[in-house]
Amino acid sequence: ASHRPNYGFAFNAARDGYEVEEATMAVVRRVFEMVVSGAPIWAVKTTLEAEGVSTPKGGKQWSPTTLREMIQDDCYKPHTVEELIEMVPAKVVASLNPEKRYGVFWYGRRRTKLKQVAGIGSDGKRRYRRKQETMIRPREEWVGVPVPDSGIQRSLVEAGREAIKDNGRPSSSGRRFWELSGGIGICGECS
Repeated sequence: ASHRPNYGFAFNAARDGYEVEEATMAVVRRVFEMVVSGAPIWAVKTTLEAEGVSTPKGGKQWSPTTLREMIQDDCYKPHTVEELIEMVPAKVVASLNPEKRYGVFWYGRRRTKLKQVAGIGSDGKRRYRRKQETMIRPREEWVGVPVPDSGIQRSLVEAGREAIKDNGRPSSSGRRFWELSGGIGICGECS
């Protein structure tokens, strides 16, 4: 078991698998429904915050990145056992019920390195702090782990992914002044 299960799931009693936690899985289902109906991720974020829905870590402020990763996470997308053959080790697939559907949790997606970094404190003395660096590993190094079906329809998951596929991170250049090039002058209204 990791530190915390994916939002919408809870660890079973033995802490060796997931169980669906209906209260939080209803929030996940609602996120998909809102995005599919045309709501931008920012609107989903503000709606959840206004209603006081707790984040996966128990906080009050939802991160758009968390919502985007939730929509793209394979643990919410139901797969047949035949589809899992290419994603999950064969020994594990053999133990699954062929009549059920399963999501996939990807173990080992990220590699985290901790470094100790030296700096000078406000008192002029050398201070050390830890710096965490996270990298995404190559896909072939990920290990697929089957999890129970989330209860979210596959068509809803795929429509949610389609709705955000062209979303990109907004440019941070809006926070800086840029001179216009190509002989264009400065705007007369806003300078």
